[in-house]
Amino acid sequence: MDAIPRLLLLLPGEDARELASAWKGVALCQHVDREGFCSALDADDWSAVVCDEVSARTLLGTPALPPLIVLVEQMTSEALQELLAAGVFAVLYRERADYLATLLERLPGADRRRNVDRQQGFLRELYDNIGEVFWLIDTLQNRLLYLSPAFESIWERSPDAPLASLDALLDTIHAEDVERVQLQLESEGWAGLNLDYRIFLPDGECRWIATRSFPIRDADRRITRVAGVSRDITEAKRLELQGRTLNRAVEQTADAVMITDTQGLIVYVNPAFEEITGYTSDEVLGQNPSLLKSGLQDKEFYRHVWRSLLGGVPYSDIFINRRKDGDLYYESKTITPVRDERGEITHFVATGKDITARLKAQQRLRDIIHYDAVTGLANHILLEERLERAIHQARRLGGVVGVFHIDLDLGGLLGRGRQEVDERERMLRLVARRLQTSVGEGETVARLEEEHFVILHKHAEGLADLEQVVHSLMEAFSEPLSDGGYELYLSPNIGISCYPLDSEEGSELLACARTANEALRRQGGERYRFYHTGEGAPRGRLTS
Repeated sequence: MDAIPRLLLLLPGEDARELASAWKGVALCQHVDREGFCSALDADDWSAVVCDEVSARTLLGTPALPPLIVLVEQMTSEALQELLAAGVFAVLYRERADYLATLLERLPGADRRRNVDRQQGFLRELYDNIGEVFWLIDTLQNRLLYLSPAFESIWERSPDAPLASLDALLDTIHAEDVERVQLQLESEGWAGLNLDYRIFLPDGECRWIATRSFPIRDADRRITRVAGVSRDITEAKRLELQGRTLNRAVEQTADAVMITDTQGLIVYVNPAFEEITGYTSDEVLGQNPSLLKSGLQDKEFYRHVWRSLLGGVPYSDIFINRRKDGDLYYESKTITPVRDERGEITHFVATGKDITARLKAQQRLRDIIHYDAVTGLANHILLEERLERAIHQARRLGGVVGVFHIDLDLGGLLGRGRQEVDERERMLRLVARRLQTSVGEGETVARLEEEHFVILHKHAEGLADLEQVVHSLMEAFSEPLSDGGYELYLSPNIGISCYPLDSEEGSELLACARTANEALRRQGGERYRFYHTGEGAPRGRLTS
């Protein structure tokens, strides 16, 4: 090597001057433009040519070309491998321009063959130690010149067979991908083999391979060799498939899915969300989920939601929301914080089911269980539940609970035939409305069976209040019931019991009121009667 290397700089003038100044003392630099390059190249014995990537691709294949050093700002690994395989001595990054001295120490002197050998040695060292498979094909002889050691670990086969025949390499391709690879080779040749495909291993397992190829041209621009890199992408394909499967699952699930960022702004909704809410994705992206609020759940409810989420705890509850058209819907929703690899919350995922129909069905079932089908009044189940609650409240706060058993003989007046039954049911509904309007708001009116009704009065202070209820009932039935041209005057019989005078048990209070009512029917003449078993009176005494 010369004492001071001589470099021919085929670079823009400003870059060349800047580098020549920076490399002063390391090398003798001469700047030249494209027009003067050939004459300058022949005029001296240069240690190396420094140029940019575009110029390097033009110069490759030039006879008697000194070693090429390519100066770049940045470069992909594929492009780097392509340039090195094509014969570039080194690639020097602009930010590491001071590394030139190290490169120049590796330059040969006059023996250019030694330069080639050393370059090949560097390449062999590189490709023998990378985890990807590097291969080199002679396109004129259609044979594999080189196959890096990584082939044995990825293909799990010896390289001997592919090196002897390219067909052995193609024979490892999965049957479902063979046609696609062959079509690519027929249309583009090895230089155009840029595909993802599967290979099968000796044990029958499959592995995904990504292959990228780079043509190498001679002085006449003919492709004489093709370099390539093949790498194992099985795990990447698995994750890709998993992501597609997850995406399809989220897109096709019947549950509404909404993803927000940590600021609570919507970044994704699935089609089920659009169907349930009536909002399109475009309408809600970037918006706050509060646009779904119905106003029926207070601020404390939502503060509790956010306390849980910001604490990293999933939150589940029923949300009462409002669709775009204004209709309410009930959503059973779970909101889950999503954390990154550092454990920090980055998003929130909400999944929800529209349970409006289910709740309505449950409400209809409750109505069937608790309400009379003919009149819509409470039935005996709901009456007994409310009576027990009223007794519990009166026991705690004091007061009197009154039970009124009312008997009306519509069957005796209208008959029992089918037509009369229909008329009787219409009359029962009229009686129910009359009873409801005659008592205070919040009191319970129930139908037990046939023409037997019960009124639960839970806010009485004494017997005088219960008698006032009786008078209201009598006054309510002083007017006839009118239906379809009929006017029907009814005289109800009312048996009355009260807590705590008659009993402290709900079932006994109901029985006492019925007993008082039955006594009225037997004795006649009176319209109402109290069943009284208080202090100083024997159990079973009837009073009116």
